[in-house]
Amino acid sequence: MTDIRRLIASGLVLATMLGLTASPANAQTQETDPTTCAYVAEVSVVMDGQTEAKGFDSSRGDLTPEPSRTTDGCEAADQGGHAPQDDFGSKVFTSKAPTYHKSDTNSTFDAQTNFVAGLPTAFGFKVSQALIKVAISPVSVANATRTPPNCSYNKPGVSVDYLFHWSCSKQEAEVDYRFTGKWVFRVNIGGQTGTATISWKFDYIIYTRIG
Repeated sequence: MTDIRRLIASGLVLATMLGLTASPANAQTQETDPTTCAYVAEVSVVMDGQTEAKGFDSSRGDLTPEPSRTTDGCEAADQGGHAPQDDFGSKVFTSKAPTYHKSDTNSTFDAQTNFVAGLPTAFGFKVSQALIKVAISPVSVANATRTPPNCSYNKPGVSVDYLFHWSCSKQEAEVDYRFTGKWVFRVNIGGQTGTATISWKFDYIIYTRIG
């Protein structure tokens, strides 16, 4: 982390606890640098015969001019009460803050760390009802991969309305983890067919020295 990022992080004392508080639904925050956010989710739709990626407005069930992005936990240095400076832009799991939830109008993401049995973290991902309604195929891609490695998830071929869930065991404290995921399925929007992609990333750290 650069010195300027440390200075910014150290000044954000109890900023807004963004890792625990949902932001407004369907928030468009393309101007936010995704690398400083704990969670980023983007929905893009490419209609058949076109190359330009659009977004999806779940409230109208229609396309938007640009891909739809939601961010959370951006530049949040203190999400658990006493988060260390190096956790700038990450969700900090502690025994008193073991869960994370982020829901917008396109999808819902959940994570929970168990501090009793070896620090495993369970994850859940659900596509919104609005996108389920326009889906015309199972998911061709439903994949999530963590770095550092040795934990991944792959569930192609199931219905879009499936509650995707997985877990990672044998995790270590004070390691910067990142999960990246991609869900792909076919859609019919306004009588036209295309391919929808939901891409997301989640940065987190498990901190055991504080409650």
